Formats: sequence, structure tokens, C-alpha cells
Amino acid sequence: MTTLCLFLAAHQPRRLKKNPALAAPFDIQEEQQQLRAVAARSFLPVNRMLARLVERQPAFRACVSISGPLLEMARRHHPELLHSFQELAQVARDSGRIEFLAEPSHHSLASLFRDASKTAFRAQAQLHIAMLEDLLGVVPTAFRNTGLLFNNTIGHVAGEVGFKALFCERRADLAALAPAGGLLTDRLKRLLVLPRDRERSEELARHLAHNPEPGRFEEWLQRFEGDVVLGFPYECAGEIASGADEPWEQFAAALAPAGVTPVTAGELVASRERDRLPIAALGDLATSSWKGAAQDTGTWLGNRAQQILFQRYQELETPLVGAGDEPLLETWRQLGAADLYAAMSTLDVASTAPRPEKCDEISQAIAAYATVLTELRCEAKNLGRPSFQIQRKARRPRILLVTPEVTELPSGIGNLANFIHAKGGGLADISSALVAEMVKLGLDVHIALPKYEQQMCDFARIRREELDRLVSVFQGADAIHLVQDSSFAYIKDVYEARGPNSALHRAEAFQRAVINQVFDQAMPLHGKMLVHCNDWMTGLIPAAAHSRGIPSLFTIHNVHTNKDTLRNLENCGLDVSRFWRDLYLDAHPDHMPNFWDADPVDFLLSGVKAANFVNTVSPTFLLEIIHGHFPELISARFRTEMLAKHKAGCAFGILNAPKSNVDPRTTAGLKRNFDVNTVMEAKRENKLEFQKRLGLEINADAPLFFWPHRIFSQKGPHLLSEIALALVSHYWSDGLQVAIVGNGDPDGQRAFGTIACGSHGRIAYHVFEDSLSELGKAAADFILMPSLYEPCGLPQMEGMRYGTLPIVRATGGLKDTVQHLDPVNETGNGFVFNDFTSDALWWAIGEAMRFHRLPPPTRERIIRRIMREGFTNFNLEKTTLQYVRLYERLLGEKLA
Repeated sequence: MTTLCLFLAAHQPRRLKKNPALAAPFDIQEEQQQLRAVAARSFLPVNRMLARLVERQPAFRACVSISGPLLEMARRHHPELLHSFQELAQVARDSGRIEFLAEPSHHSLASLFRDASKTAFRAQAQLHIAMLEDLLGVVPTAFRNTGLLFNNTIGHVAGEVGFKALFCERRADLAALAPAGGLLTDRLKRLLVLPRDRERSEELARHLAHNPEPGRFEEWLQRFEGDVVLGFPYECAGEIASGADEPWEQFAAALAPAGVTPVTAGELVASRERDRLPIAALGDLATSSWKGAAQDTGTWLGNRAQQILFQRYQELETPLVGAGDEPLLETWRQLGAADLYAAMSTLDVASTAPRPEKCDEISQAIAAYATVLTELRCEAKNLGRPSFQIQRKARRPRILLVTPEVTELPSGIGNLANFIHAKGGGLADISSALVAEMVKLGLDVHIALPKYEQQMCDFARIRREELDRLVSVFQGADAIHLVQDSSFAYIKDVYEARGPNSALHRAEAFQRAVINQVFDQAMPLHGKMLVHCNDWMTGLIPAAAHSRGIPSLFTIHNVHTNKDTLRNLENCGLDVSRFWRDLYLDAHPDHMPNFWDADPVDFLLSGVKAANFVNTVSPTFLLEIIHGHFPELISARFRTEMLAKHKAGCAFGILNAPKSNVDPRTTAGLKRNFDVNTVMEAKRENKLEFQKRLGLEINADAPLFFWPHRIFSQKGPHLLSEIALALVSHYWSDGLQVAIVGNGDPDGQRAFGTIACGSHGRIAYHVFEDSLSELGKAAADFILMPSLYEPCGLPQMEGMRYGTLPIVRATGGLKDTVQHLDPVNETGNGFVFNDFTSDALWWAIGEAMRFHRLPPPTRERIIRRIMREGFTNFNLEKTTLQYVRLYERLLGEKLA
């Protein structure tokens, strides 16, 4: 099927006076004259033409983008034009065939700010949304950036703001990712990326201008293939439409005969699965646009004068926002308009050649802008000293989070955030989520992690040379500290055991760099910092921090550890003579003559011993450790150290929580997104899609049990494999199905694969895929987590959000989050068993089947309650605040 998404962009530039003053920098009289002229020949006739096409051509659709400056000028100086846009908005609401797009409110270059959090860009996107809602009564869900500017960070921020689609330019590097007529998605698969076909857009404008012969449009449209995005300014369409609508009528009438279906951006979003689209990976240093022959940022920032003025302009954001002077802040926003920088361009619009004939105009534009910007800078300096609150925030203690793995980071932590991804397990998720929440709270947070080059290059789709260049450019000013070492460079798994660089060797290389370099790099000028370490791979760091008077928190995500001698640690570059007494040695030094060479240092126990506070990732797991559960896994020494910390009031349990984007309303890759009101119908649709992709028997009414995690003995996969076929047979008439999506122990994988082959479509096994796992959580009725021990666990809490009830063994975080369901009294949120046996798991599955046989209205009511409670009871805001309270106890002052 061939689709066509067409957009028209309406904009009127601001114009500075030749000798501007800050009080009135813009030439209002000239702007009014230009507005009336362009409105008469373009804006008004195009609006009327679009309304007529919607009325006469039922299939016709288009997107409309109106800049903030134009809307404001229409409101102030041209009521007829504003009324025309309002009438078109009414047509859009009534027909659903015109879609309005959001933009930055001041048609600015805010998306190019070096500020990693893109605060101004986010604010201007929200301001434009509010403007459209207030003046036109429409709420946009798709975004068209100024000049169609696009890169990875712009896509990331647009997705965080909540947009579902974003228009960009199909430059050569993006065209290489998807053939002509193809859509893309951003790296996090939150957005549908719609690349404009420049050549065909210009062809359409020419065809419309020259009143083509009958049949010409149909012949031209028949060459289209796939998803085609066209767009041009209102002026192109307006000058055509001012004479007659006939060319547009011909064009609209030719779409159906040519086999082309017109669509809006919203309709494309609803019909495309983002996880199956190529990723629009475009580094921040390679931003694309629709301006100029190079289709880059050269039109606005191509010469030294533009670059210097743009940098000085950005520097005013912090003092002006902090001062809270709204009129001055509004003037600053207006001075960020892209047109003012385009007026200073020395490049010809159609090429990369200079335009010497425009030297006088360019010099005048630069002088005028520099004059008013200098006035604004002087005014900003006179706003007074920063308030006490601002000073206090600037001197807040810094939190240095040290972690061996992380998933995507928030843009607010640095320019490198969009290139970072190194995941080995759940620690990566909670690390990134904790950073994101602390950034939201305004805390001064830095993060240190290994530079896993292979994973990061694969994730960002860039070469190693590009990653090195980005790190060189940004690391000095970023809050992200990447530790480079050859031991991290080529491994694909964070905890990979093969090859010359063992996990122990990598942990030592990482900690050496943190202790020897990152401590100094991250230390703020006021000298107050806290270090938050995670698991045995960071276990030596609390002792080194203690030797420098830096408080530390050590979080235990699992009970694994590793050991090495003091001599080997010294040989690898760690000056352990400074802090060896705070490390945990297997034997007392007095009892071993040559302890430096022969007495092993336990990394996990060293972290527990040296840290000021320790915490586990659930309260029950802490109690299980200190009460001596799992003696075959938890050593007596570990228990003794934890018990001592607990008695001293320095050990805590803080329950992890799912990331905020684990949400059935927004999760990418689902057949249908849903909320508590649509959960039952949507789960049926997702189940059918999941069954189709796994090769299960297609049956929307089948009770579906889903295995969501790794296939390791700790997780109890053998409990399921021992009874899976018998369960299917026992509940054959109910249609019971089991789906396993995961990697891990090869024998376990083979066992599930063999069982699936003999199940007649009732059991399926698939290696882990992130998107497939998310679909499984949304599709299944029950999640299986029969773990021997579980420090926290996230799938059981994620499942509740999806209306998928967990079946768990009463241990660790599973016990803290799941209470056995009582349908009569409507309490509980899952099914809990105690013994680590297949019989106990069978009993719990039987309880789940009893629930599944309840009348649908009863089940729906209970599932809705569990979904609501899942969001309320288990969320990162609560988890982060508990960590912040620990930080405050360590630092002795209030943070949030």
C-alpha cells in the first residue's frame, strides 16, 4: 500500500530594526505590512482551499503547521487571519482529516542548545501546544521542528515531551537507512519519524503551479511507493491557490485512482509498529534540516559570527530564567528566532557557496543582532544577585553513582546520554531510572560506568571513531564519566566470562579509574560529594572513598562476589596501601605471614564493611540475609557483616520499582496500547498478535502463562519444565498456554525448546527479544516467577501495570510486592506459594486457573484494581525519595 502524508507550514518571520533598542527591537510596522501582503496571497486562500478540499474530496488529508510568531502576529494585528485559522481548526475537529502540528513556540533554534537537558526546547514545545489549544482548540500529538532540524537528542526530547511523530528531512544519510518511501523510528522507539521527500515536494509544487494536463497527476503519483512524506511552505501553496483551486482538485482526485492513500501523521502512528522500523540514528554533530544544499545547520550557524552570537545568546538562559523576569525572558525567547540567524548567513540558500553580493545586508543584520543582544546581556547582569535558593542549589552536594551497567540516560545529565547503553540485567534499569528521577528532583548527580564500546556503538549506530570524538568533545563538561579500558572495548555482554579479560579484571580496571581519576573529575568546587556504589564490581570503592573523607552508600543487587590479593590489586594500579584496612580479607593479617600476596580480598564484603550505609533492593531480602536463609548461597561471613550493619542502624531495604515508561498506555511495539478502561479488549488483541509471533495456537480466550526472565537455576525454570506438558494436558479444555521468552543456561533453553515441540501449539519458547517480552507482558494473563531467591524482581510489578497477574514464590522482593489474591474480599494482587517445588508451583497455577474461570465482569473489576494499585504502590518516585532520604542522613542536610 502507498500512503501520502502532506504537510503545509505557515510562518511569518520577525524583523529587527536597523538600529534596535531592547525596549522595542522589532520593526512592527514592517511586520504588519508584510503580514497583510502574505496573508492576502497565501495564508487566507490556502485555508479556504484546504477547507473546500475536505468538503469535496472525502479522501483528502493534510497536516498544518502554524508557527508561534505567526499566530501571535495574527492575534495582535490581523483578526481576520486568526479567524481563518480558527475556522480551519473547526474543520479539523469536525472531519478528523486536518491535523495541526506542534513547533517550538518562538520558531527558535532551542533544539540546538548545548544545554544537555534542552530545557528551553521542551518549554517552547509545551508553550506552542498551549497556544494551539488556547487559540485554535486543538491539541497536537505530532511535531515539526524549526527548519525540520533533527538529530538523536531532538528525537529523544520530543519523545519525552509526549509527541508520537516527528517530521524531518530525508537527507542522504537518513535515506540510506530506509529506502525511498520508508518511515523511521527514533532510537528509543517512542516516535514515528517522518522524513520529507525534498525532490518530490518540489515536483508537486511545480506541478500545482503550472496547471498540468488532465491525467498528469495520476501518472506522477503512480510512481510513488511505500510511505511518502511531502511538505512545503504555505507560500508555495498560496500563490497557486490564489488563482484557482483546479490544480489542487486534480491532485486530490488523482490520489485514489493512482492507488495512493492520503493519511495524517496520527493515522500513520496508529497503523505502524515502531519496533519493526529502521532507526533514524543521527548524531548530534550531524543535525539535518531542510535548509540549504547541505541540509544541515549551516544556514543558521555556518559562520563564526552566527556561532559566537548563538553561544552568547544561550548563556543568558540561566540568569534570565533564574531571575523570573517574564517580560525580559519573553524578549530573550523572541531573539532566538531562526530567521534572525538566517539573516546573518553568508551561504547561498541553494548551495554552499558564499553570497558576496549580500555583504552589506549580512553585516547590518549581524550588527543589529549584536547590539540588542549586548543590551540584553547588560540588563541580565543588573537583575541583582541570585536568590538564596539559587545559591543553595548551586552548592548542593554531588551524588556520584558508580554502576557497571546502565540503560538509557535522561538527556538532562549530559550530551553523551543518547549514546550510552550497556545492560547486563536489572541493575542497568534501576541505575538509569534512579538517575532520571534524581535529575527531575534537581539533584546534582553524576554517573561513572565502563565505556562498553561495542554495546554503545551498536546501540547508537555509530563507529568507534565517532564515539571517541563525542567523548572528547563532551566528557569534560558532562556529568557522565566513561571509563575507557581495553577490557571493556569488544565484549558484548557486561558480565561476559570468556576471553582474556575476565569479569574480575574488568571490575579492577573500572574501580582503578574511578578511584584514581573520576573522584577528582567529579568532585565539585565546594568539595562535598557522596558516592553510591552498586554490587561487587564496585566493592573496593567505598574503602577508597572513606580514606578521602567521602561518605558512601553500597547497594546490594545480588550476592555474587569475586576476590583478589592485595598484591594483584597493587600491580593493577590501585594504591591499596592507603585503604587496605577497610577492605575485607579472608583471613586476619596477623594469622598469615605473607598476607599481602596470599590473603584474598572479598569485593562484596569489602563494600559492605567500608560503606557508611548499605542497602538491599527489597526489605525482605535484607531480613533473609541476616536471618541465615539460603546458607548454600549466602556465606556466614556475609551474614555476619550485614547483621553488624543492621544492628548499627546502617542497613536498609529499599524496594526497586519499574521505570516510568513501563506503561501500557505508551509502550512501543504493542498491537494496541491500553489503560484500565480498555484493558480487557486490548489484551485480547495483544494476545492474538503474541500467539501469532510465537507460533502458539490462536485463541484469544486461552489462559496464557508467561515466563519473563532469564533461564537460570535461581529463577526456578526446572519447576516449570517438570510440569509444563502435564499442565497443558490437565487444562486442555481450558486452552492453557505457556510462553517462555528468555536466554540463559543452555540446558534450560534446550529443555524448553524440546517441550515446546511436543506441545501441539500450547507451549512456545523464543530467545529473548526486548519488544517481544514487552508484548508478552501485555498479552499474557499471568506471569511466572517461581524463584528460589529474588533480591527484588521487576517483572511481577511490571505485570501488574499491564493487568497481568504474577505467580510467585514467597521470597525477597516477590514477597514484598505480591499478596495472595482473595477474589471474594477483593484483596491481593497475585498468587503466592512457599515451597521451592514443582508441586507448589502447580498449586499456584491452579489458583490462577480458578480466578480465570470467574465471570468476566468480576475478573475485569479485579484486574483494573490491580493495575491502578500497581502504578500507585510501586513507582520510582517512591524509590528515589527513599534513596534521597539515605543520602540526606549521610550528608547531614536536606536535598529535596
